[in-house]
Amino acid sequence: MLMPHITFNLVFVCRHLPSWFHNMKLYMHKTDEGRVTIATEQPQNSVGRIVGVKVHCGDYLSLQDHHPDLVIGFKPNFRRNASTWRRILPKLQCMQAPVYFCELSRFRCVSGEEVVRAAGGAVSELTINPFHCPLRITGGDNRLPKYNNAFIFHLVRPPKPGEKTEESEDETEE
Repeated sequence: MLMPHITFNLVFVCRHLPSWFHNMKLYMHKTDEGRVTIATEQPQNSVGRIVGVKVHCGDYLSLQDHHPDLVIGFKPNFRRNASTWRRILPKLQCMQAPVYFCELSRFRCVSGEEVVRAAGGAVSELTINPFHCPLRITGGDNRLPKYNNAFIFHLVRPPKPGEKTEESEDETEE
């Protein structure tokens, strides 16, 4: 088993869920017999092999939780939610955690980059997501291919004052 003593805590943030989902917590635990159980209480007799899931009904700014080790935004739709993302992006840029976004089309990624730039940020090069769903999304007003989470890119964290970057090292060599 890969990393048997690691506990993963996933927090799903979405403001478009029914209110009864808010602060719902579930724990998936694999027993020594190999069975997977799902419970609302964290198993007391377990060391590792737990995946905790918490649901937050609201936007990321209203979440009062510990700083994450990793942030992944699935289908963030930056263009449609630009005003919300302009408030959230500075908070994400200040964290030390890597921040990734997955989108379904190249167009949405380019639109996302424009919103990130408008908020004073930058993103990495667009990459095909090796873990995307291989089933094509049909419909819409054009025939361009769309796949769930087909493309992935990440926020480029701005350097802290006095922090060396690759660009600053290149300038000193010239």
